[in-house]
Amino acid sequence: MVSFGNKQITSLTRLNQGQKTTHQYPLEEHMVNQFCSILVSGATGWGKLEITREFDYSGGRTDIIAVNDNDHVIAFEVKRFDWHKALLQAYKNTSFAHCSYVVLPEVIARRAQLRIGEFKRRSVGICYLQGSNIHVIHLAICQKPIQPWLSRAAVLQTREKDGGTVEE
Repeated sequence: MVSFGNKQITSLTRLNQGQKTTHQYPLEEHMVNQFCSILVSGATGWGKLEITREFDYSGGRTDIIAVNDNDHVIAFEVKRFDWHKALLQAYKNTSFAHCSYVVLPEVIARRAQLRIGEFKRRSVGICYLQGSNIHVIHLAICQKPIQPWLSRAAVLQTREKDGGTVEE
């Protein structure tokens, strides 16, 4: 169980009435679009969120930022193949995000899960997309960002862009 703001989260899986579907993602952008569409649908355990894409900062560019009502920031790094690169980028995001995840296709996520120690050491979670479902196979450890000013900038950018809001 993980705390995120005032919520206790044990699982963040969206079920699609038992259907198992697989999708090929010819481009990373397709995965980002699919993931954002699921977040905006409100069918996750993260609660009400505002999202934005591509948050640029001196440490890099984060694929997706989600912010809740308490201004807690979740960062998501999406990769089709290179889980290790996603992990390193997600770890950088912990400087401003309360929680940070990698988002991968299932087969790559399962491969990454074999190296779970690397994710635990960096407090980074693992998600995978399967059709219209988000499965979290390793929950990120939520913590206070070490660069709170950068966290505030992520919140402001998300609120200004009005990238989308979801409510459960």
